[in-house]
Amino acid sequence: MPDFRSEMEQRRSPTSDRRASSEEIPSLLVGGHRNTRYNIIKLGSKYYGVHQEEGAFDIAKINARRNTKPVYIGESLEEVTRKIEAAGRP
Repeated sequence: MPDFRSEMEQRRSPTSDRRASSEEIPSLLVGGHRNTRYNIIKLGSKYYGVHQEEGAFDIAKINARRNTKPVYIGESLEEVTRKIEAAGRP
C-alpha cells in the first residue's frame, strides 16, 4: 500500500504550516452596538462596523466595496462607535 502521508508532506508548501496570527483572525468585539444592527469587529489594527445583514465578516467583500450596507472603518473601537452613532443607523 502506498504511503499517502509522505506524498502529502512532499506536496505541502513551507508556508502551509504557518498558523494564523491574531492579526489575521477577525474578533467580534460588540454584537449589535446599542440596538443598531451593527457588529464591531477587529482585524489587525483596524476596527470595522458591519451590519448584521451582511452575514459573516468578509474582508475581501469589504475591500471590494461589495457590501449592501455602509461599513464603518476606524483605528479604534471608539472611532467606529462614533461613526455608527453619527449615522443614526438601525
